[in-house]
Amino acid sequence: MNKFLLLILTVFLVAGLYASNERFLRNGEKYFMQGDYEKAEELLLMSMQKTTVLPEHHYWLGKTYIALQKYDLAYEHISIYKEKNFGADIREVDAILNILSNQIELSKTGRNIYTLGTIYGAVNSEYSDFAPVVFDNGRKMYFTSQRFADLGKENIWMVELKGGIWANPVLIKDLSTNRNESLGALTEDGYVAYLFGNYLSNSKNGDIYMTRETDKGWEKPSLIAGINTDKIEVYPYVYEDLMFFASNRDGGFGELDLYVSQKVNGNWSKPQNLGPIINTPEHEQTPFLDWDGKTLYFASDGHPGLGGFDIFKSEKIGDSWQDWSEPENLGLVVNTVKDDRYYYASPYENVAYIASNRFTGMGHEDIYKLNIAPPEEIVEEELIIPEYEDPMIDMARDEIIVIDNVYFDFDQATLKTESFQSLDYAVSWLMQHPEYKIEISGHTDSIGPSEYNLNLSLRRAEAVVEYFVEKGLNADNMISKGYGEDNPVADNATDEGRAENRRVEIKILDIDEDFLELELEE
Repeated sequence: MNKFLLLILTVFLVAGLYASNERFLRNGEKYFMQGDYEKAEELLLMSMQKTTVLPEHHYWLGKTYIALQKYDLAYEHISIYKEKNFGADIREVDAILNILSNQIELSKTGRNIYTLGTIYGAVNSEYSDFAPVVFDNGRKMYFTSQRFADLGKENIWMVELKGGIWANPVLIKDLSTNRNESLGALTEDGYVAYLFGNYLSNSKNGDIYMTRETDKGWEKPSLIAGINTDKIEVYPYVYEDLMFFASNRDGGFGELDLYVSQKVNGNWSKPQNLGPIINTPEHEQTPFLDWDGKTLYFASDGHPGLGGFDIFKSEKIGDSWQDWSEPENLGLVVNTVKDDRYYYASPYENVAYIASNRFTGMGHEDIYKLNIAPPEEIVEEELIIPEYEDPMIDMARDEIIVIDNVYFDFDQATLKTESFQSLDYAVSWLMQHPEYKIEISGHTDSIGPSEYNLNLSLRRAEAVVEYFVEKGLNADNMISKGYGEDNPVADNATDEGRAENRRVEIKILDIDEDFLELELEE
């Protein structure tokens, strides 16, 4: 064959292989961005089997393994990417490798500072939920949500903790409008709030306001003098006489910078930029000064991290408001390959809250709880990012699910305390589905008279309904029914079978389509 023709065929063959491989790579990247990490891994591994393997393959496979919590493999592929791609952003790559290295070491030694806790109840929804602020000894929380309400856009809600379950949130109508608003901080007594919003009719970009709660409700928010400009002022956080916030005003270092103002003789001073150690050419936001008065937590997409926004901390080390230690990425568990922000540490317990759009959530952004282990109490825990906060599943009409581990004393209809955890899971799930009309049914084994068992099973079902109502569920959405020994699921001839037959079940009777349509329209 003519050497020239052979060369041409070779070029076309290589180009075809490259194009095929490029397609696998881009599809893998697409699935990664959609949060389907298993599919992304599958396609990227297929692309690695082709003739042409680019450094990008290793980068996206490494990021995918981070999302899948396969940290050793992630470290391996990100390292290869660093070695082969001389044009890589070395700061970003080194930051990822450092975070992975630290997490791998923490997993070996069992010294994880942060572990994910669980928020039971109705805080999170299919819409964005963020900006948590806890008060009243941790029993109440303000947060911002885009969930369905009479008022549109982002509104301020309050939720109360009842028996370990966050009950149904209440819209704070005094502070909510048809424009975006968010509560950023409360004074220690809980009666003064600092807000972001557009409460004035001529407000264009959003400003920072304050308000007081009285016996008649919250006062109309008032614009804070000396803080606002014609640019964006957002994410206020107040610690004693200090106010931190973000702004894109002129003279900053990037798209959105962090500033601080001090209250002197009742007036807020001219805001000072926190300087180039904290601020980058990109976006810094959601500042939180810890209760030690010197450790600043904030979100940034400008400092090297794992995803879009990561959460960092920095310590004030000098007299100037520009004297800070180099920001430290809080690492895996806190941060993911998605956006993580709104760090807020509770002053009442070793717990912090964050907002994240990680793929395990219910909506665009959800609120997560972090358990913070004091250094002397750090113990080994497996690092697991669970699927969203429970074992219940979405159900259709007439489907039945057994609530496991619900216990009563013999011949009694009083719930034992060992039942509460399982029931709380069910409460949390039902709060996410207020459109469900349900039947709570009680069942017994065949020991004893049938009529007596029928009555006992009804009383036990009623006890569960009563528990659900106490936790904040709508009594109008539930009925109780006893079936006695009529519907066994196992053989009553054995102890094991009889134990299975003594059960409580949930059955979906109806789904309020009108409720769902209202949410969809919103």
